[in-house]
This record gives sequence, structure tokens and C-alpha cells, in this order.
Amino acid sequence: MASFLPVKAQLLGWQASSTLIKGLPPLGTVGENSQCLVFNLTGTSRWDLIVVPSNGWTVNEYPFVGYYWDGSQWINDNTVVKGLTAYPGDGHPTVGFNVTGHNTFEMIVGGNPYMSSPGWSGYAWNGARWVANPTILNGLPNYGTGNNYPTLGYNLYGNDKWDLIVDNFGNNGYVGFEWNGSSWMPRNSLVDGLPKEESVRPSSKFPAPYLVSDFEGKTTLFVGLASSGSHYGSLEAFQWSGNGWTPDYALTYGVNDLLPWPNTPTVGYNVTGNNQWVLLIGSASGFVNQTDYYYGYYWTGRSPVSISPPSVTAKSGEPVTFTATIAGNAPPYIYQWYVNDRLMSSIFSFSNTNSWSFTPPTAYLPFYVFVKVTDSNGLSATSLKSEVTVIPAETPLPIAPSGENSSIPSLFISSLRNPAYTNFTVEINGNLTEAGIGIAGEPILLSYSMDGGNSWNQLKSLNTDNLGNFAIVWTPPTKSNYLLKAEYPGSPRYLKTSTIVNFEATSSQEQQMFSIQTNSTLSAFSFRSTNNELIFSVSGPTGSAGYIRVYIPKMLIGNISDLRVYLNGEALSYIAESVGDSWLVFFSYYHSVHTVSISLGPTLSQSPSNEPSIWDLTVLAAILAAIAIALGLVVHEKQKRKNTH
Repeated sequence: MASFLPVKAQLLGWQASSTLIKGLPPLGTVGENSQCLVFNLTGTSRWDLIVVPSNGWTVNEYPFVGYYWDGSQWINDNTVVKGLTAYPGDGHPTVGFNVTGHNTFEMIVGGNPYMSSPGWSGYAWNGARWVANPTILNGLPNYGTGNNYPTLGYNLYGNDKWDLIVDNFGNNGYVGFEWNGSSWMPRNSLVDGLPKEESVRPSSKFPAPYLVSDFEGKTTLFVGLASSGSHYGSLEAFQWSGNGWTPDYALTYGVNDLLPWPNTPTVGYNVTGNNQWVLLIGSASGFVNQTDYYYGYYWTGRSPVSISPPSVTAKSGEPVTFTATIAGNAPPYIYQWYVNDRLMSSIFSFSNTNSWSFTPPTAYLPFYVFVKVTDSNGLSATSLKSEVTVIPAETPLPIAPSGENSSIPSLFISSLRNPAYTNFTVEINGNLTEAGIGIAGEPILLSYSMDGGNSWNQLKSLNTDNLGNFAIVWTPPTKSNYLLKAEYPGSPRYLKTSTIVNFEATSSQEQQMFSIQTNSTLSAFSFRSTNNELIFSVSGPTGSAGYIRVYIPKMLIGNISDLRVYLNGEALSYIAESVGDSWLVFFSYYHSVHTVSISLGPTLSQSPSNEPSIWDLTVLAAILAAIAIALGLVVHEKQKRKNTH
């Protein structure tokens, strides 16, 4: 009687392995490490790993580095990178065999055309070293800006030709080319189905694509992403249908909580001799408090259990129905349904499908639903987690004067690292949307406050572009705590709305981030580093319900049980949930004018003597109101090297 594979702590998908990154040290000082796996480059049937760290404005400041797998770890061997030049900016290698008909390995390295024109370099392997190969660059354009992430693939259209997919992120986004025997020719149908919005400003996630032939029976494109918010990077996967890409979320199962900087994947089969796919992800090195520079995973197979819908938006107090399907033939089955890792229901059934309903009790906590299925042989597998986004049931859709419904926005925080400089420049990007569609030609008023919102200074009045976006570059007059506000005054069709971002820049090298979501008006935001206490004021219509969701870095909390929340000096109950390297703390109250203080207790870094450590923190908090039109505001430090992305 057939059944599916047994599982343990993690159910199939990608399983993390520290062995796969053994021997790989951090490289460079700041910037992402990009790499590619190559098999049999030296004719010895071994796997080599070619890595290029991010460089500054100096050629070979951090040169290419080579490794080979010796059966238990990566061993440095720079003979495999001999002849390669690391140009200024970020370099991203991709390797193919016999691309131009010279019967050898050939490499394209994507670079930064602003820092090192034209943003491409080409090489061929002569058996002992890499030599310049300008032929392989024929037809590739000089974009002048952005950063080129290329990946080579073969025979996607069944015509025995080489294909090239490039992300020129922040500028042109995804573009496609096909080799015609002497030059690369544009073929943008190669990028059909890829989400363009994640690869262009203002919401670029710096995607790094990597093509893999015959993964789970199809050509697959893995894409590493930086964070679009204040938390984690991620991995996407798409499979080729013959005329476009289709997302396949199951192919990224097990890859969670990557670093928020750009993440560059590379994939190979049987790298360690165990007949499994291997995934390596390189990320940025040299950032404060960072301990992970590479991630390694083994592929253990696709879970036979699926869940639908894969994600859903629901109203608080109203049921949502999920359906599980098991690809097996060993009934009867036990379906165990979980919400946020808590068992909610067990159902005995002879059917290969099972449905279950969940009623979210609140609109302020995230819910993740999955199902574990056990067959008659005692073998178990689980589904991916379905994310439930909940909106308040008591909040009706506001009616615009035209009679059309305005959409209820999803709250989000969007920020990048905020290192401080004596005269730092802030780039403000935002957008005005309804139901995800940009609203063009509408006025936006930007202003800032240096006194916690008691007074406001007008910064600029501007209109959204044809995609609903707006952007300015601003140099604050001094290092201080700022509130930045974007206001939309409304129109006959759309209701008025506003967004406020609070940030503080100091001269410290320690960078910590708080991310706050609330439906209250927030003011007087500060973090008292000497006693590890977060303090702010909230207000709103008297008697209405208010809530706070705050993400706090775990390194600031020695023990979550020591955390205390006070409302006007009185202890307030809260719910805490572990989310990656942060604690999500949620609490609610009735509106009036309140002072909220969150005592974090001793940090992990404080000594047993309980002497307070002095932290100079860069605090970034985003407050987005639950209102009819989504107005996003992105504030980040405009670093020299990021100007060119």
C-alpha cells in the first residue's frame, strides 16, 4: 500500500544544514556576497564555488575567491578564480558551458554600470585560468545605472539556444535575452510572469535570479529578495510553463527569515555526493551584530499535502474555510489542523480531501493555518502555512462621495538600514494606491516635526506620478528625532489620509529597529537606552478601541518574561509572539490620551552585575492608520553604494 514519506521536525522542503557552509568565512566589509556553483571546471569531477564580494570604488578591493568541496567542507582554492577581476560595486557571476560555441566554460559577471561602465565583464576558461571573452557580452546594453544580476539557462524554448535573464534592479527590472550565435538579442517573453514591481523603484527588493534545469521536473527560477520592510529577506521560486513563469511556493518551503539585505542563491545537484539538491544563499557581510553570511540547505522533496487558499483576507469573527488535499493512497487519514502552531482540530477521514473552518477572533494578530496528515501506515506530512490577514468586522467600507467603495489598506512597515552620518541624506519614497492600483496626479504634502508632533514644518508639496508614486531627497537640518508626515487631502472620489514615520539618527555604530503599527495617533516617541525602556504617547477618539503591535529585536530582551507594559503607569497585559529575530508584542486599550512605556528588562549583553550598557540606537518606527486609502512611505538612508541600485 503506497504512502508518503515520513517527516520529523520539518516537513520535507529545504532543510537547513550548517555543514553546507563549513569553511566559508565572511568576505569584504559591507555588501552582499554573490556566488555560483560550477561542476568539473578543473576536469576533476568536483564542485567548485566561485564567490565575489561587494567592492567599493577600488578594483579588486575584495577580489574573487574560490573554493572546492572536499567531501566534508569547502576548501579555499583561488586557482579557480585566476584571471577574474572584481570591479567597483557589486559583481554577480553566472557560468555556462559552450555558450558561444568555444566548447569551454564561459562566465558573465553582472556589475554596476554607474561605478564600472558598461556593467558587464565576460570570461572563458582555458583549462588553467579565466581569460577575457568580450564575445559573450555582444548585445548586452549599458543601462547606466542599477545593478545587473544575470543568470544563464539553456533551451527554455526547446530551440537549443542559450537564454539569459537579467535583473537590472531599481531601474529596468527583469529583462530577457537569447543568444543567436553571435550576439544576445532581446527576448522579454523570457520574463513573462515575473513580478516586475519587486525589481523597480520605489519598491525594489533587489531580486537576484538563478536558473536551474530540471528541478522537480521543470526549469525553475529561484529569486533571492531583500526585505521590503524592516525585517527579513526571502526566497521566491517560479517554474517555466513553456511560455512564462508560474510561482510555486512549495519550492521555497523551509527557507525562512533571511537577512534583510540582498540574498543571492545558487543551486547544484549532488554537490556533497548524497544525490540531493543543494541551495546556498550568500548575503551581506560586515554589518553590525551580524553572524550569518551564508545559508545552506538540502532539498528533501515536495510535501504531498497542499492547502487552499494559500493566503486569504477575512473579517474578524467571520469563518474562513480551508481545504487540504493529500496525494497518497493509504487511507484512512487523520487531518490535524493547526493555527499559529497550536492544534485546533483532529479529523478522521477516508477521503483524500478535508475541509475545516477557522474563525479569527481579532484583527490585530497574524494567523497562520496549516494541516498535518497521517496515513494508515503512521507516516505524516504537513502543508505550507496559509497566512490569514484579518480586517476588523466592525469597520464598514467607507463610501466615497461618488458612491464608489474605497479600499481598506493593509498595514505595513517599509524601511531600510539607517546608518548615521554627520550630514546624512534621507530619500523619501511613497505611493498612493487604491486596491493596489496607483492613483495618479494627486497632491501629497510632506512635512516634518522635531518636537514630537507639537509643531510641523512644511517640507514639500508634490503630485503623484502616473503610477501613484512620489519621491524626494532631503537633508535634515540636524541629527535629531524626526517625525515625517505625508498627507493626502482627499478628493471627490477618495477620502483623505496620512502616514507618519518616526526615526532618530545617532552617531553610534549599533543599529536597532523598532517597528510599530497602531490605529492611534502616536507622539513623543523615544527609547531610553540607559534603562532599556521604550516610551511614547497614544491618543484617539475617546472610548474607541486602540491597539499597538510592536516588533522588538530579541537582542534587546534577555528574557521575554521580564518584559512589562504600562499604560499611564499601570501594568497592562500583553501577548508576545516570537517572529524570527524579533518579539511581536501586542496589547490594546480604550482611547483617551495615554502614556505607554515598555520596559524590556535586562538585555542579553548586560553583565550579571546588572550595570546598564549604554546603547546609542537608531530607532525607526512606522505608524500607519487603518484608513481607506493605502499611503506608503519609505524612509531610508541614501548610501553612496545604494545610489546606483
